Amino acid sequence: NNDTSSAVPPAEVQLYTPALRARTNALTKELKAALENLEPVAPAPEEIDLAPFEDTYSQAGADAAKTPATYSNYTAHVIPITTSTVAQTFTRKALLAFDLAEASAALDGAKIQLTVSGGNNPEKDFARLQVYTVPATWSAATVNWNNLPEATKVGDAYEADMRDGVMTIDVSEAVAAVVEAGQQKIAFVLGPVDEPQHENGINFFSSRDASGNGPSLTQYKKSGGGRAEDPDFQQIRLAW
Repeated sequence: NNDTSSAVPPAEVQLYTPALRARTNALTKELKAALENLEPVAPAPEEIDLAPFEDTYSQAGADAAKTPATYSNYTAHVIPITTSTVAQTFTRKALLAFDLAEASAALDGAKIQLTVSGGNNPEKDFARLQVYTVPATWSAATVNWNNLPEATKVGDAYEADMRDGVMTIDVSEAVAAVVEAGQQKIAFVLGPVDEPQHENGINFFSSRDASGNGPSLTQYKKSGGGRAEDPDFQQIRLAW
């Protein structure tokens, strides 16, 4: 007898009930609609380069209450960082401020890069500088040595951190903290070491130098952190 009309269907077929079939079709329809409504997701940038919106320097001694542009020896295109044992007016700190409106929390590395100007010999005259964060409340038009905001030390930079005339300073933790806090600006003070060093210290180009080699703050991806979730899939997962 070859009549199979009354045969019991396989177990997997019995499990696929009309209700389950209807639910599967409904989910398929929802998934199709979700895929059609996806908005294009721009890939995260590999790097973000920022120029300072303020960069200047402050000097001590008889000029401690003066603003930078009023120094008799003011150099607009150069930012000097020095400690002098002869005259405190030659002891100077650099100030840099950056707008973080375009910064990304997805980029966990950050570095300041400074290009050494001519006229000094870092290998001979430079040993170390100290890196501080300060509130970005100062202005180059009004700041002086006496009214510098309270500073928090975040690191050091050494002659060994210089390659081909460019000093690179890691400020990853400082920038990440500001970005995570939702703040829009970050400012730094770069100062000479506490103990006197060689007279000339080190000079960097400012943003006003015609060469275009002024200071920069670069955010970049430092760690792998495993495979990133596909942004399209993330949209679907969050929608469901």
